[in-house]
Amino acid sequence: MTEPQTDSGIVTRPHDDAADFLQDISPFGPFFRKAEPSDKWCFRGHGSEKFSCKPAAHRSTSVMDAIRQQVLNRKEAQSNAEQELVEAFLLNNFLSEADFAGLALPDDTVNSRRRLHRRIKRLVEYLKSDSLQDLGSTTDSIYSEEYHSQISLAQHYGVPTCFLDWTRSPYCACYFAAENPDTDSPSIHVYALNQTLVHEIQRDSTLYYGAGIDFITVPRGTNRNLHAQHGLFTSVNLVRIPAAEFRAASIEDEVSGLQASMKRGGIRPAGKPTSILVKFELAREQAGRALELCETMGITRSSLFPDLGNAAIRALKRFAND
Repeated sequence: MTEPQTDSGIVTRPHDDAADFLQDISPFGPFFRKAEPSDKWCFRGHGSEKFSCKPAAHRSTSVMDAIRQQVLNRKEAQSNAEQELVEAFLLNNFLSEADFAGLALPDDTVNSRRRLHRRIKRLVEYLKSDSLQDLGSTTDSIYSEEYHSQISLAQHYGVPTCFLDWTRSPYCACYFAAENPDTDSPSIHVYALNQTLVHEIQRDSTLYYGAGIDFITVPRGTNRNLHAQHGLFTSVNLVRIPAAEFRAASIEDEVSGLQASMKRGGIRPAGKPTSILVKFELAREQAGRALELCETMGITRSSLFPDLGNAAIRALKRFAND
């Protein structure tokens, strides 16, 4: 492995061999052996160089452009209120379709549905008005904790949301990175985010003035994918000023600000590890081998998405391999 490089608070560790890569992302590997033992980390896999750590609802994609066009009559949100309206419509449509199909949803009550409908109506009225009328407290927003379980469920079934998926397991992240690598990308990646250090920096309001990274956990009982994947989420600045300009900030953007704050304030004593975001890279040609190694540890699509359909696909695949 070549020497790590630092760029805007991001440490890069490139690899050409899948076995070395998995050893490096291991809690017992060369990087984490030198890390602060009490630090908590979360992980995310990317199969392409093209995407930053930005939630799907904040990206400019054909799907999101079409949804914004339908809701706002333009392809981009100009304010936080406009972006919330787009995400509120998406969430409401998901909940309505699930309810129509007779599927149980977390934290789903008549009152919570009414509050969501009132929020949508209020956002529409706010955006039509020339005056900056009151939108209510942040607890009325769809970003309040009341909707976290529902947003996380929508996220796991492919609905674009403000959440970004992470896992406590570096091997699960490796599987997601290696499963469908981009043939135009030279490498796949596992990102490691130091949750403890982020909290330490953001806790000091005299040093840090950024949007902030929120770490979100929800009960796993009604989301078996979340349980199987040891999942959690991040979101950048859930408490937003409605009239302010919408800024689709990525984790990388926030890490750059966090790094600058840490240097100003001396958050940790000299000699202590200060890595916030680590980008482990593996040559794309080794993705297939990395996937094989994950499967030897029992990390497969049917274990990460536990349903009978994936179990059947896995069974047929094993038969074909035999």
